[in-house]
Amino acid sequence: MGNLPMLSMTRALSIQYSRELPKYFTKEEMDRILEVAREKPKQFLLVNFLWMTGARISEALAVKVKDIDFTNRLVRVTTLKRRNVTQRALHLKENLVDLLKMWISNNKLTLNNYVFDITRYRAFQIIQEIILKAGFDKERAHPHTLRHSFAVNLILQGVSPLIVNEYLGHADLKATMIYMKVLAKDTRNIFDTVQF
Repeated sequence: MGNLPMLSMTRALSIQYSRELPKYFTKEEMDRILEVAREKPKQFLLVNFLWMTGARISEALAVKVKDIDFTNRLVRVTTLKRRNVTQRALHLKENLVDLLKMWISNNKLTLNNYVFDITRYRAFQIIQEIILKAGFDKERAHPHTLRHSFAVNLILQGVSPLIVNEYLGHADLKATMIYMKVLAKDTRNIFDTVQF
C-alpha cells in the first residue's frame, strides 16, 4: 500500500508527458564530448556555447561581439519561434566568458563581427564530427541534442521549468515540460530528498 502514491505519481507523469523525451547527453557524456572538442579552439567554444546556454544553433550563429555583456555575463540572442519577443538574455558561466574573451582577442574580432563566422551546415558538420569521435551514436550527433542536454541538466539540478522555459525561449511552457519526464524515471530517489 505504501507504494501506491508513488505509482500514481509516476502514472500521472507518464500521462502528462506522453511525448517521448528528446535525445540528450548526460553531464558525464558532455565531459567526453568537450574533451574531444578541446583539440580546436573554435569547435571547443561552439560546443561549450551550445551546451552552456541552450541556444538554438541559428541563434548562436547570429551572435555578434556587441551582443555580449562581459560585465554582467550575459549574451543577447534573437529568439526564434516566439511571438512578441525578439531577443532574450542568457546568463554566461565565468569559464564560458573567458573562452569568449580569448576567442575574440585572438581573432581580433570587432563589435560587429559574428562570434562564429560559419554556416549552419558547417556548424552541424563540426558538432557531428565531434560527437561521433567521442564514441556516440549518429542519432544524437546534432546541435539540437546539446540544447536538449542543457535543459535536462538544469531540470535535474532543480531549476524551475518556468526559468528553463525562459532560457530556451519556448513560446509554450508545454514544450519545456517534456524535459520533466526525465524526473519520472526515478520518483523514489526524488522523494527520498524531500524534507518533512
